[in-house]
Amino acid sequence: MGVVANMIAKFGQTITVHPASAGEYDDFGNWEDSGGLPSYPITASVQPATGRDRELFPEGVRTEEVKKLYCQDELQTDSEDGKTKADELVIGTERYKVISCQKHAEGVLNHYKVFAQFLGDEDAA
Repeated sequence: MGVVANMIAKFGQTITVHPASAGEYDDFGNWEDSGGLPSYPITASVQPATGRDRELFPEGVRTEEVKKLYCQDELQTDSEDGKTKADELVIGTERYKVISCQKHAEGVLNHYKVFAQFLGDEDAA
């Protein structure tokens, strides 16, 4: 296990991933899911996004609650062609949508840096 994996395992928390599934938007702009995939747990270091991080977000996201995660798992964002929606995460009792997943491959420090936007409480989903 690499250095980053050890740090994530030691200091991270378990979160639930609700994976994205393929589908498409209908003529009225509603998402039609082509079949759900099972949820699964991952371990991630979860932190609030910093002001510097927020400068990189699109205008509409800069004022929203966003978490930064470091993990060993690649997570899905919305596809550009609209055929796949982003993975959703449950952190504690709150639901988030993955808006960015960047791979960092530096040999022993391989990991993903993920930004996730707040969607609401899990109970409201």
